[in-house]
Amino acid sequence: MWLLSLQFALAVLPCFPAVEAAKYLTPDAATFVNNLLSGWHSPTGISIAVVEQADNGTWLVETAGYGNADVSGTRVDESTLFYVGSNSKLFDIMATGLLVTNDSLSPRISWNTTMKTIFPAFALSDSNATELATIEDLMSHRTGLPSHDFAYKSNTNQSVVFSDILPNLKPSAPFRSAFQYTNIMYTVLGYIPTQLLQVPLSQFVKTKIFDPLGMSDSTYSAQSALASGKLAKGIGKDGLTLDDPYGEKATARDLPTFNENSGDDGNAIAGPGGVISNAKDLAVWLQTLLLNGTHPGTSNQVIPAEVIQKLATPLIKGTEDFPRGNEQGDLYYGGAQFISQYRGENIVEHDGQVIGFNSVVSRLPNKKFGVAVLSNSHEYGAFLVQIIKWRLIDAALGMDPIDWESRFKTFIAQQFTSMPTPTIPRPVYPPTASMSSIQGTYHNPAYGAVEFCYLPPGYSVSVTNTSSCQNVMQDVPLDGINRQGINLVVKREDSPVSTHWIVSLWTGNVWNVTSANFFPVSNGSSEYWKLFGSATGTVTLSVNSSSLVDGFGITGGFWDAGEGVVDPQGSSVRERSEVWFDKVGEVPNSARRNQRSVSAWQAGMGLLIIGLLREMGTSSFVFFI
Repeated sequence: MWLLSLQFALAVLPCFPAVEAAKYLTPDAATFVNNLLSGWHSPTGISIAVVEQADNGTWLVETAGYGNADVSGTRVDESTLFYVGSNSKLFDIMATGLLVTNDSLSPRISWNTTMKTIFPAFALSDSNATELATIEDLMSHRTGLPSHDFAYKSNTNQSVVFSDILPNLKPSAPFRSAFQYTNIMYTVLGYIPTQLLQVPLSQFVKTKIFDPLGMSDSTYSAQSALASGKLAKGIGKDGLTLDDPYGEKATARDLPTFNENSGDDGNAIAGPGGVISNAKDLAVWLQTLLLNGTHPGTSNQVIPAEVIQKLATPLIKGTEDFPRGNEQGDLYYGGAQFISQYRGENIVEHDGQVIGFNSVVSRLPNKKFGVAVLSNSHEYGAFLVQIIKWRLIDAALGMDPIDWESRFKTFIAQQFTSMPTPTIPRPVYPPTASMSSIQGTYHNPAYGAVEFCYLPPGYSVSVTNTSSCQNVMQDVPLDGINRQGINLVVKREDSPVSTHWIVSLWTGNVWNVTSANFFPVSNGSSEYWKLFGSATGTVTLSVNSSSLVDGFGITGGFWDAGEGVVDPQGSSVRERSEVWFDKVGEVPNSARRNQRSVSAWQAGMGLLIIGLLREMGTSSFVFFI
């Protein structure tokens, strides 16, 4: 069992009376958190900020760190830095709010200003949405676009977003008809300060929010966070399986730094998920939100109250991935904020996830109470922060705690047991196109180019077909995919959500696609491991009358559409696809050595089915920003 320790600190603004003893982050709370970490076999860390304003205006501010910032055992404290994931979105839209309320800005903008007015190049595939979409539409995720998180990369620049990505993303619902969480729209919102003031979002937020509030550790720059020595490592489990879902037998490994190349000017990830912060700074942020934009120490109005209130006003019925209890009211979304009720109290909050990190920032406006919880557990941090959050909110309400841990463990067990039992197709057919036709380069204007790299059963690097594919194979762990089946591998350079796609033959022209993350065992290591957790879908090849591949379409929820959204319909693979890729490049004849003929595929079908069943059983949760 991992040795877990508590490093505890109380922070009180100097202008208020000192707090003599902890009210929330007590020794009992420490025991609860430590038991939670050990019970989930999590050698990771937790950092917490709790704030509460008394009737006389004084503030209780408590911050604490628990557990490990990395696998070497560096302890978490109130200054340990974590990525906050989608809690970055509130800083993004707050920046927009500061511009909306800026009387000196010419021309003025409002929440109902169309994006076309701000960005003449703004265009979506839905012409109606192109002309009518406003700031309010983008911030409330109601443009008609699903997530499409696999479309963009960390280094994607503004011109590419407007010229290549946005116009070519297929919508999944009519404009303003559904809540569909779409990270890239917060990338677009993050470009507004640059467009209007020629100032990057990261610099604008630093100048207008971080610095005035004294949030001196908060940053968009991974380089600065690393240089500070305070940045936690995301921790994942190598060897996590459905038979050992909490990783008791798995090996904990430090993950590479998320968005590592981001500097002071940020990048495409900045708006939706680029902020790095700690409990100490988030305590100030919570106080500011509860005070409607006023600095808790100086009483200066840093953010106009109308902006805080606007973003906490429901705009559309929302959905979330977590189980909800009878104690909770209907869920709505405003601007980077979920709005609901819990045990009779209004609650405004948001969660955040990036690879290796999870967060939640919640406040009860009427109770003047706020809590932020940060985790560096990749697999289950999203649940750990919620369990701790609800425990502290129950304490603030003076009510008996609800056993959220049991609820979440029941939910996780249900996800595993409710997975459909894979059926074996009868009969099993090979594709109707040759392997040489299937291989090669495919292109979608928004997603970019992908190359199918062929892995026959029992593959070795020497049998891959091009020099680029041989390079791809260098960082694919042999136990990371099913080697008994017939696979194609796609490498996704600089993607914020996955390093590779694994495409495994099912039958005929239908393949399973699974996103994967392969990381080196240690810095500079040539040995790689597979991170648990992936998105899945179906690839269907479109083969013409000459038995040549024209392209392929992805279906099965890969685009992560909103709840209740109908799948694409049509008579062709292209029409039915969520994402369509055209075939644009063939494999050179000189590179076609060691290929199997179609007639040879059926000889290995017994092993193929075994391998595919195993592969289908390894997907569980989708981890998005």
